[in-house]
Amino acid sequence: MLTSFRLGKSVYTWRGIDVPYSPWQLIDQGLLRIFIEAIRDKRYGLKRFMRYGYDHNPVTEESRIKVENMHADVLFLAAKDDDAWPSDEAVPRMIKVLRDADYQYRVEWRIYDKASHALTDGLDEMSGYAKWALNHMLPAEKKYPKECEEARQDSIKLILKFLDEWGNRSC
Repeated sequence: MLTSFRLGKSVYTWRGIDVPYSPWQLIDQGLLRIFIEAIRDKRYGLKRFMRYGYDHNPVTEESRIKVENMHADVLFLAAKDDDAWPSDEAVPRMIKVLRDADYQYRVEWRIYDKASHALTDGLDEMSGYAKWALNHMLPAEKKYPKECEEARQDSIKLILKFLDEWGNRSC
């Protein structure tokens, strides 16, 4: 059974101390049972198995990335219904944490209504297995191909604009 491969501890350390993490307790149900439950749930299926795992596995406050401790401008990009992880929930949660902490740096964000987890430029140049995986493992890519590509093109423009403004302020 796959559970025997779990470490039960962080795979990363910092100065000899485990980096906090949220254990993937969902696996305790058994991988086959998780696959079956994900497939039965019309919101997920096998292609959205990773999202199923994120949505059904508890997380710990200790493992939360403390975004309020950053000292930098930040740009968050997300897909409204990310097939791989709940970025559409994580980004607003991080924005709230930063606002509540009276974060002193620039914060920009965009959540694309119809986009995929692959929110990056250059995917139109992919070929072979990578292209096949993109089109078969991310349902949004098949459902909204035009919108996914538009979101990618917009996101690269936002990233470049964000970096340009940062560079101009840093000089």
